[in-house]
Amino acid sequence: MNKKVLMTFLVVAFRITSHAGNIVTLNSSFDDRDRNHRYEIPVVTDEGSEIVITSDTLVSDVRVIIKDVSGTVISDELLTLHPSDNIVNIPEEYQNDKYSIELYYDENCLYGYFTNL
Repeated sequence: MNKKVLMTFLVVAFRITSHAGNIVTLNSSFDDRDRNHRYEIPVVTDEGSEIVITSDTLVSDVRVIIKDVSGTVISDELLTLHPSDNIVNIPEEYQNDKYSIELYYDENCLYGYFTNL
């Protein structure tokens, strides 16, 4: 009985994690120790043809720029980030490539890199 429960749990856990996207690590262009106020760093997830950006708090006027490996801008959007999913689509002709993502808001500049294969 325990083996059946364990196998069922492992199959369900594998199915859930196999659909999760890759989290993109964001770097900052400034030293956090120089900041006097707290700020939230959004979470960026690569979901294949979509980039999902979430934030714990409401962040207005976030400029999101996605560039391909040659530096060509393939997406440049102004978003308001909120806790639910904010989706940026990657055009079909640019899929299967390496990208950089930049987020600009307030005085913050965050950037990261991902591969969409």
